[in-house]
Amino acid sequence: NSPISLAGNTNALESVKGNVAGLDIGATNSAGGQPSMQLRGQKSISGGNSPLIVLDGVLFCGGINDINPNDIASIDVLKDASSAAAFGSRSANGVLIITTKRGTSAKPLISLNASSAVQTWANKPRMKTGDAYVASVLARNETDDFSWMSPQEYNNYYEGNETDWLDYATRTGVKQDYQLSVSGAAPKVNYYISSAYASNKGIVKGDDFSRVSLLGKLSSDITGWLTLSVDAAYTRQDYSGIAANIQTAYYLSPYGTPWRDGSTELEKYPMTESDGLQNPLWQADASRRQEKDLSHNYRLNASVLLKAPWVEGLTFRASYSLNDTRREAGDFRKESYFVREGAFDDESRYSAREYLSLLANAAGSVSNEVKHTNVLDFILNFSREFGSHSVDATLVSTRDFSTYDKQVMSGSDFSANGNTSLGISGLHKATEQTINFDGTATNNVGYLARLMYSYDDRYSFTASYRRDGSSVFGAGHKWGNFYSVGAAWNLTNEAFYPASARRVLSSLKLKLSWGKNGNQALSAFSTLSPVTNGQSSGIRYEFEGSDIHYGMGVSSLGNPELGWESTSALNAGIESSWLEGRLGLDVDAYYSQTRDQIFTRKIPVMTGYSSMKSSMGRVDNTGLEATLRSVNVRGGGFSWTSGLTFWLNRNRLVHLYGEDLDGDGLSNLDELKSRTRPDVADTDIDGLSDYDEVF
Repeated sequence: NSPISLAGNTNALESVKGNVAGLDIGATNSAGGQPSMQLRGQKSISGGNSPLIVLDGVLFCGGINDINPNDIASIDVLKDASSAAAFGSRSANGVLIITTKRGTSAKPLISLNASSAVQTWANKPRMKTGDAYVASVLARNETDDFSWMSPQEYNNYYEGNETDWLDYATRTGVKQDYQLSVSGAAPKVNYYISSAYASNKGIVKGDDFSRVSLLGKLSSDITGWLTLSVDAAYTRQDYSGIAANIQTAYYLSPYGTPWRDGSTELEKYPMTESDGLQNPLWQADASRRQEKDLSHNYRLNASVLLKAPWVEGLTFRASYSLNDTRREAGDFRKESYFVREGAFDDESRYSAREYLSLLANAAGSVSNEVKHTNVLDFILNFSREFGSHSVDATLVSTRDFSTYDKQVMSGSDFSANGNTSLGISGLHKATEQTINFDGTATNNVGYLARLMYSYDDRYSFTASYRRDGSSVFGAGHKWGNFYSVGAAWNLTNEAFYPASARRVLSSLKLKLSWGKNGNQALSAFSTLSPVTNGQSSGIRYEFEGSDIHYGMGVSSLGNPELGWESTSALNAGIESSWLEGRLGLDVDAYYSQTRDQIFTRKIPVMTGYSSMKSSMGRVDNTGLEATLRSVNVRGGGFSWTSGLTFWLNRNRLVHLYGEDLDGDGLSNLDELKSRTRPDVADTDIDGLSDYDEVF
């Protein structure tokens, strides 16, 4: 079992948090939450900054939660531009290479893993006691008068009944994880089959998550020159339910009433005249508010590997990947959700007659989303050693096509229907109904040529060229060219390096690389000017004695000049091993520039619009990373390792509006700064003119 699968985390990223220098993984504050991740700083202003995920050698278009952590064998992180350049399109933010498990034993291996854990507050706020709360209010109002209390508050104060609303709305979280797998590695067949179930009841009541995962992998060497592989996976995630309102719990009086008088039913307004402060559990009550959030992810990878028997080291690989994600979401609020505010002993607010009068408020919506992605890769590779020389040449052609469709149906006012007993399944019974459709399609094409050369395991060189095209960009800007070069020197393999020194410094490699990668910081059709019609256009014509006619209008201004964001990065570092592998120290320094930032800029309102998307601006990142590893105990079937990571990143927005309107290679801002302004005084007598200080 890998350390990732043994960690018992719902999310695979939690297992590598703090273990990879430069990889910043955010915190999650909900059950089954997916943390943000950022590698070597923020590069894009408005586009995505998450690293590209490659799963078992294929671009992965799902979410990290769609991958069962128990199935993961390893996670490798490509940070420098040279190593990530092989993945070209969208690799400017780095690459996470995730490899799932395979069969390792000739005999079938059956494995069962079960784990359970509890979750508590890391730093739980302390709520005021009732006496402290009353004392603070009296001191603030400078009075001893208790008339500010609502009737139910005063009764609870008199009887000594207090409620800690934070305790009331939270609980001890519980995580459970179970997995059963069967794997094997026969001479010509390798297989791995697993099923898993994970659940997480969060600290906040109503915050629940569950996941069911299935994975099957099969690889077979049909002949000495033909290998067929197929992987199939299914993941179902359930986020249904609404979490309690923690913010309300901070504001409610400890003498408020959580329950209706003489019952176990929730009181919506614990405090009369409370500015609408509701019971923290009110929105989490499934009998009054129905919420569902289900996602289904289907994955299929199939590949053919051909080894040319007449040319040693020549292989051709063709692979096809299908990723299909379907999400069902809905939210429905019944009439009983809209109980009016009133005296705590006014039970008429919860009567059947009162509920009937609230049917016009009942409303809900349901949505269905489908994202379908196809990836097709063709890889021709030649890898061979010639004495002390090693050559690896690769040609790649890749294409991916994605479609996204969304349908949303909403309904409100159930007074004519007389009830909401069908809940979210009865939206078609609503008096007012609306249906909306949305959809996009994108297409990406890429070509790669890469050459890797190594001499005597001392010197190595890498160079690559990649050309990528994307349909999301404007005409004339759809294609981008990206390059990379890299070199490394293994000093300890040189003849002049003394053998006796290897006991101290076992290995030392110096490396230097430069590369340029692209980022698609744009959604489909963003270069076009969308047209709206009907009521949503805001254009209506109404003549005397005629019906209302609606027109068409351009809702926002498109920009066909939008193109690739590109990141050029320089990386220098060392990789070293000490005391015969007992210690390892890696140090990297980097500098990157991300140009042609895509963001929304202001434009003169006389154009009819106040903003538009533009491709300009520059963001720089400079950083230092260090990783120290140690093998403390090794042997006798037991090992103990430890690691220490350090990273520093400095992120700078160099400029946004730096246009070169006259085409001389200098932005207007640079030209303005370069002009001599002897008429500008040095008012603070610091040696710099006021003009220079502005810049």
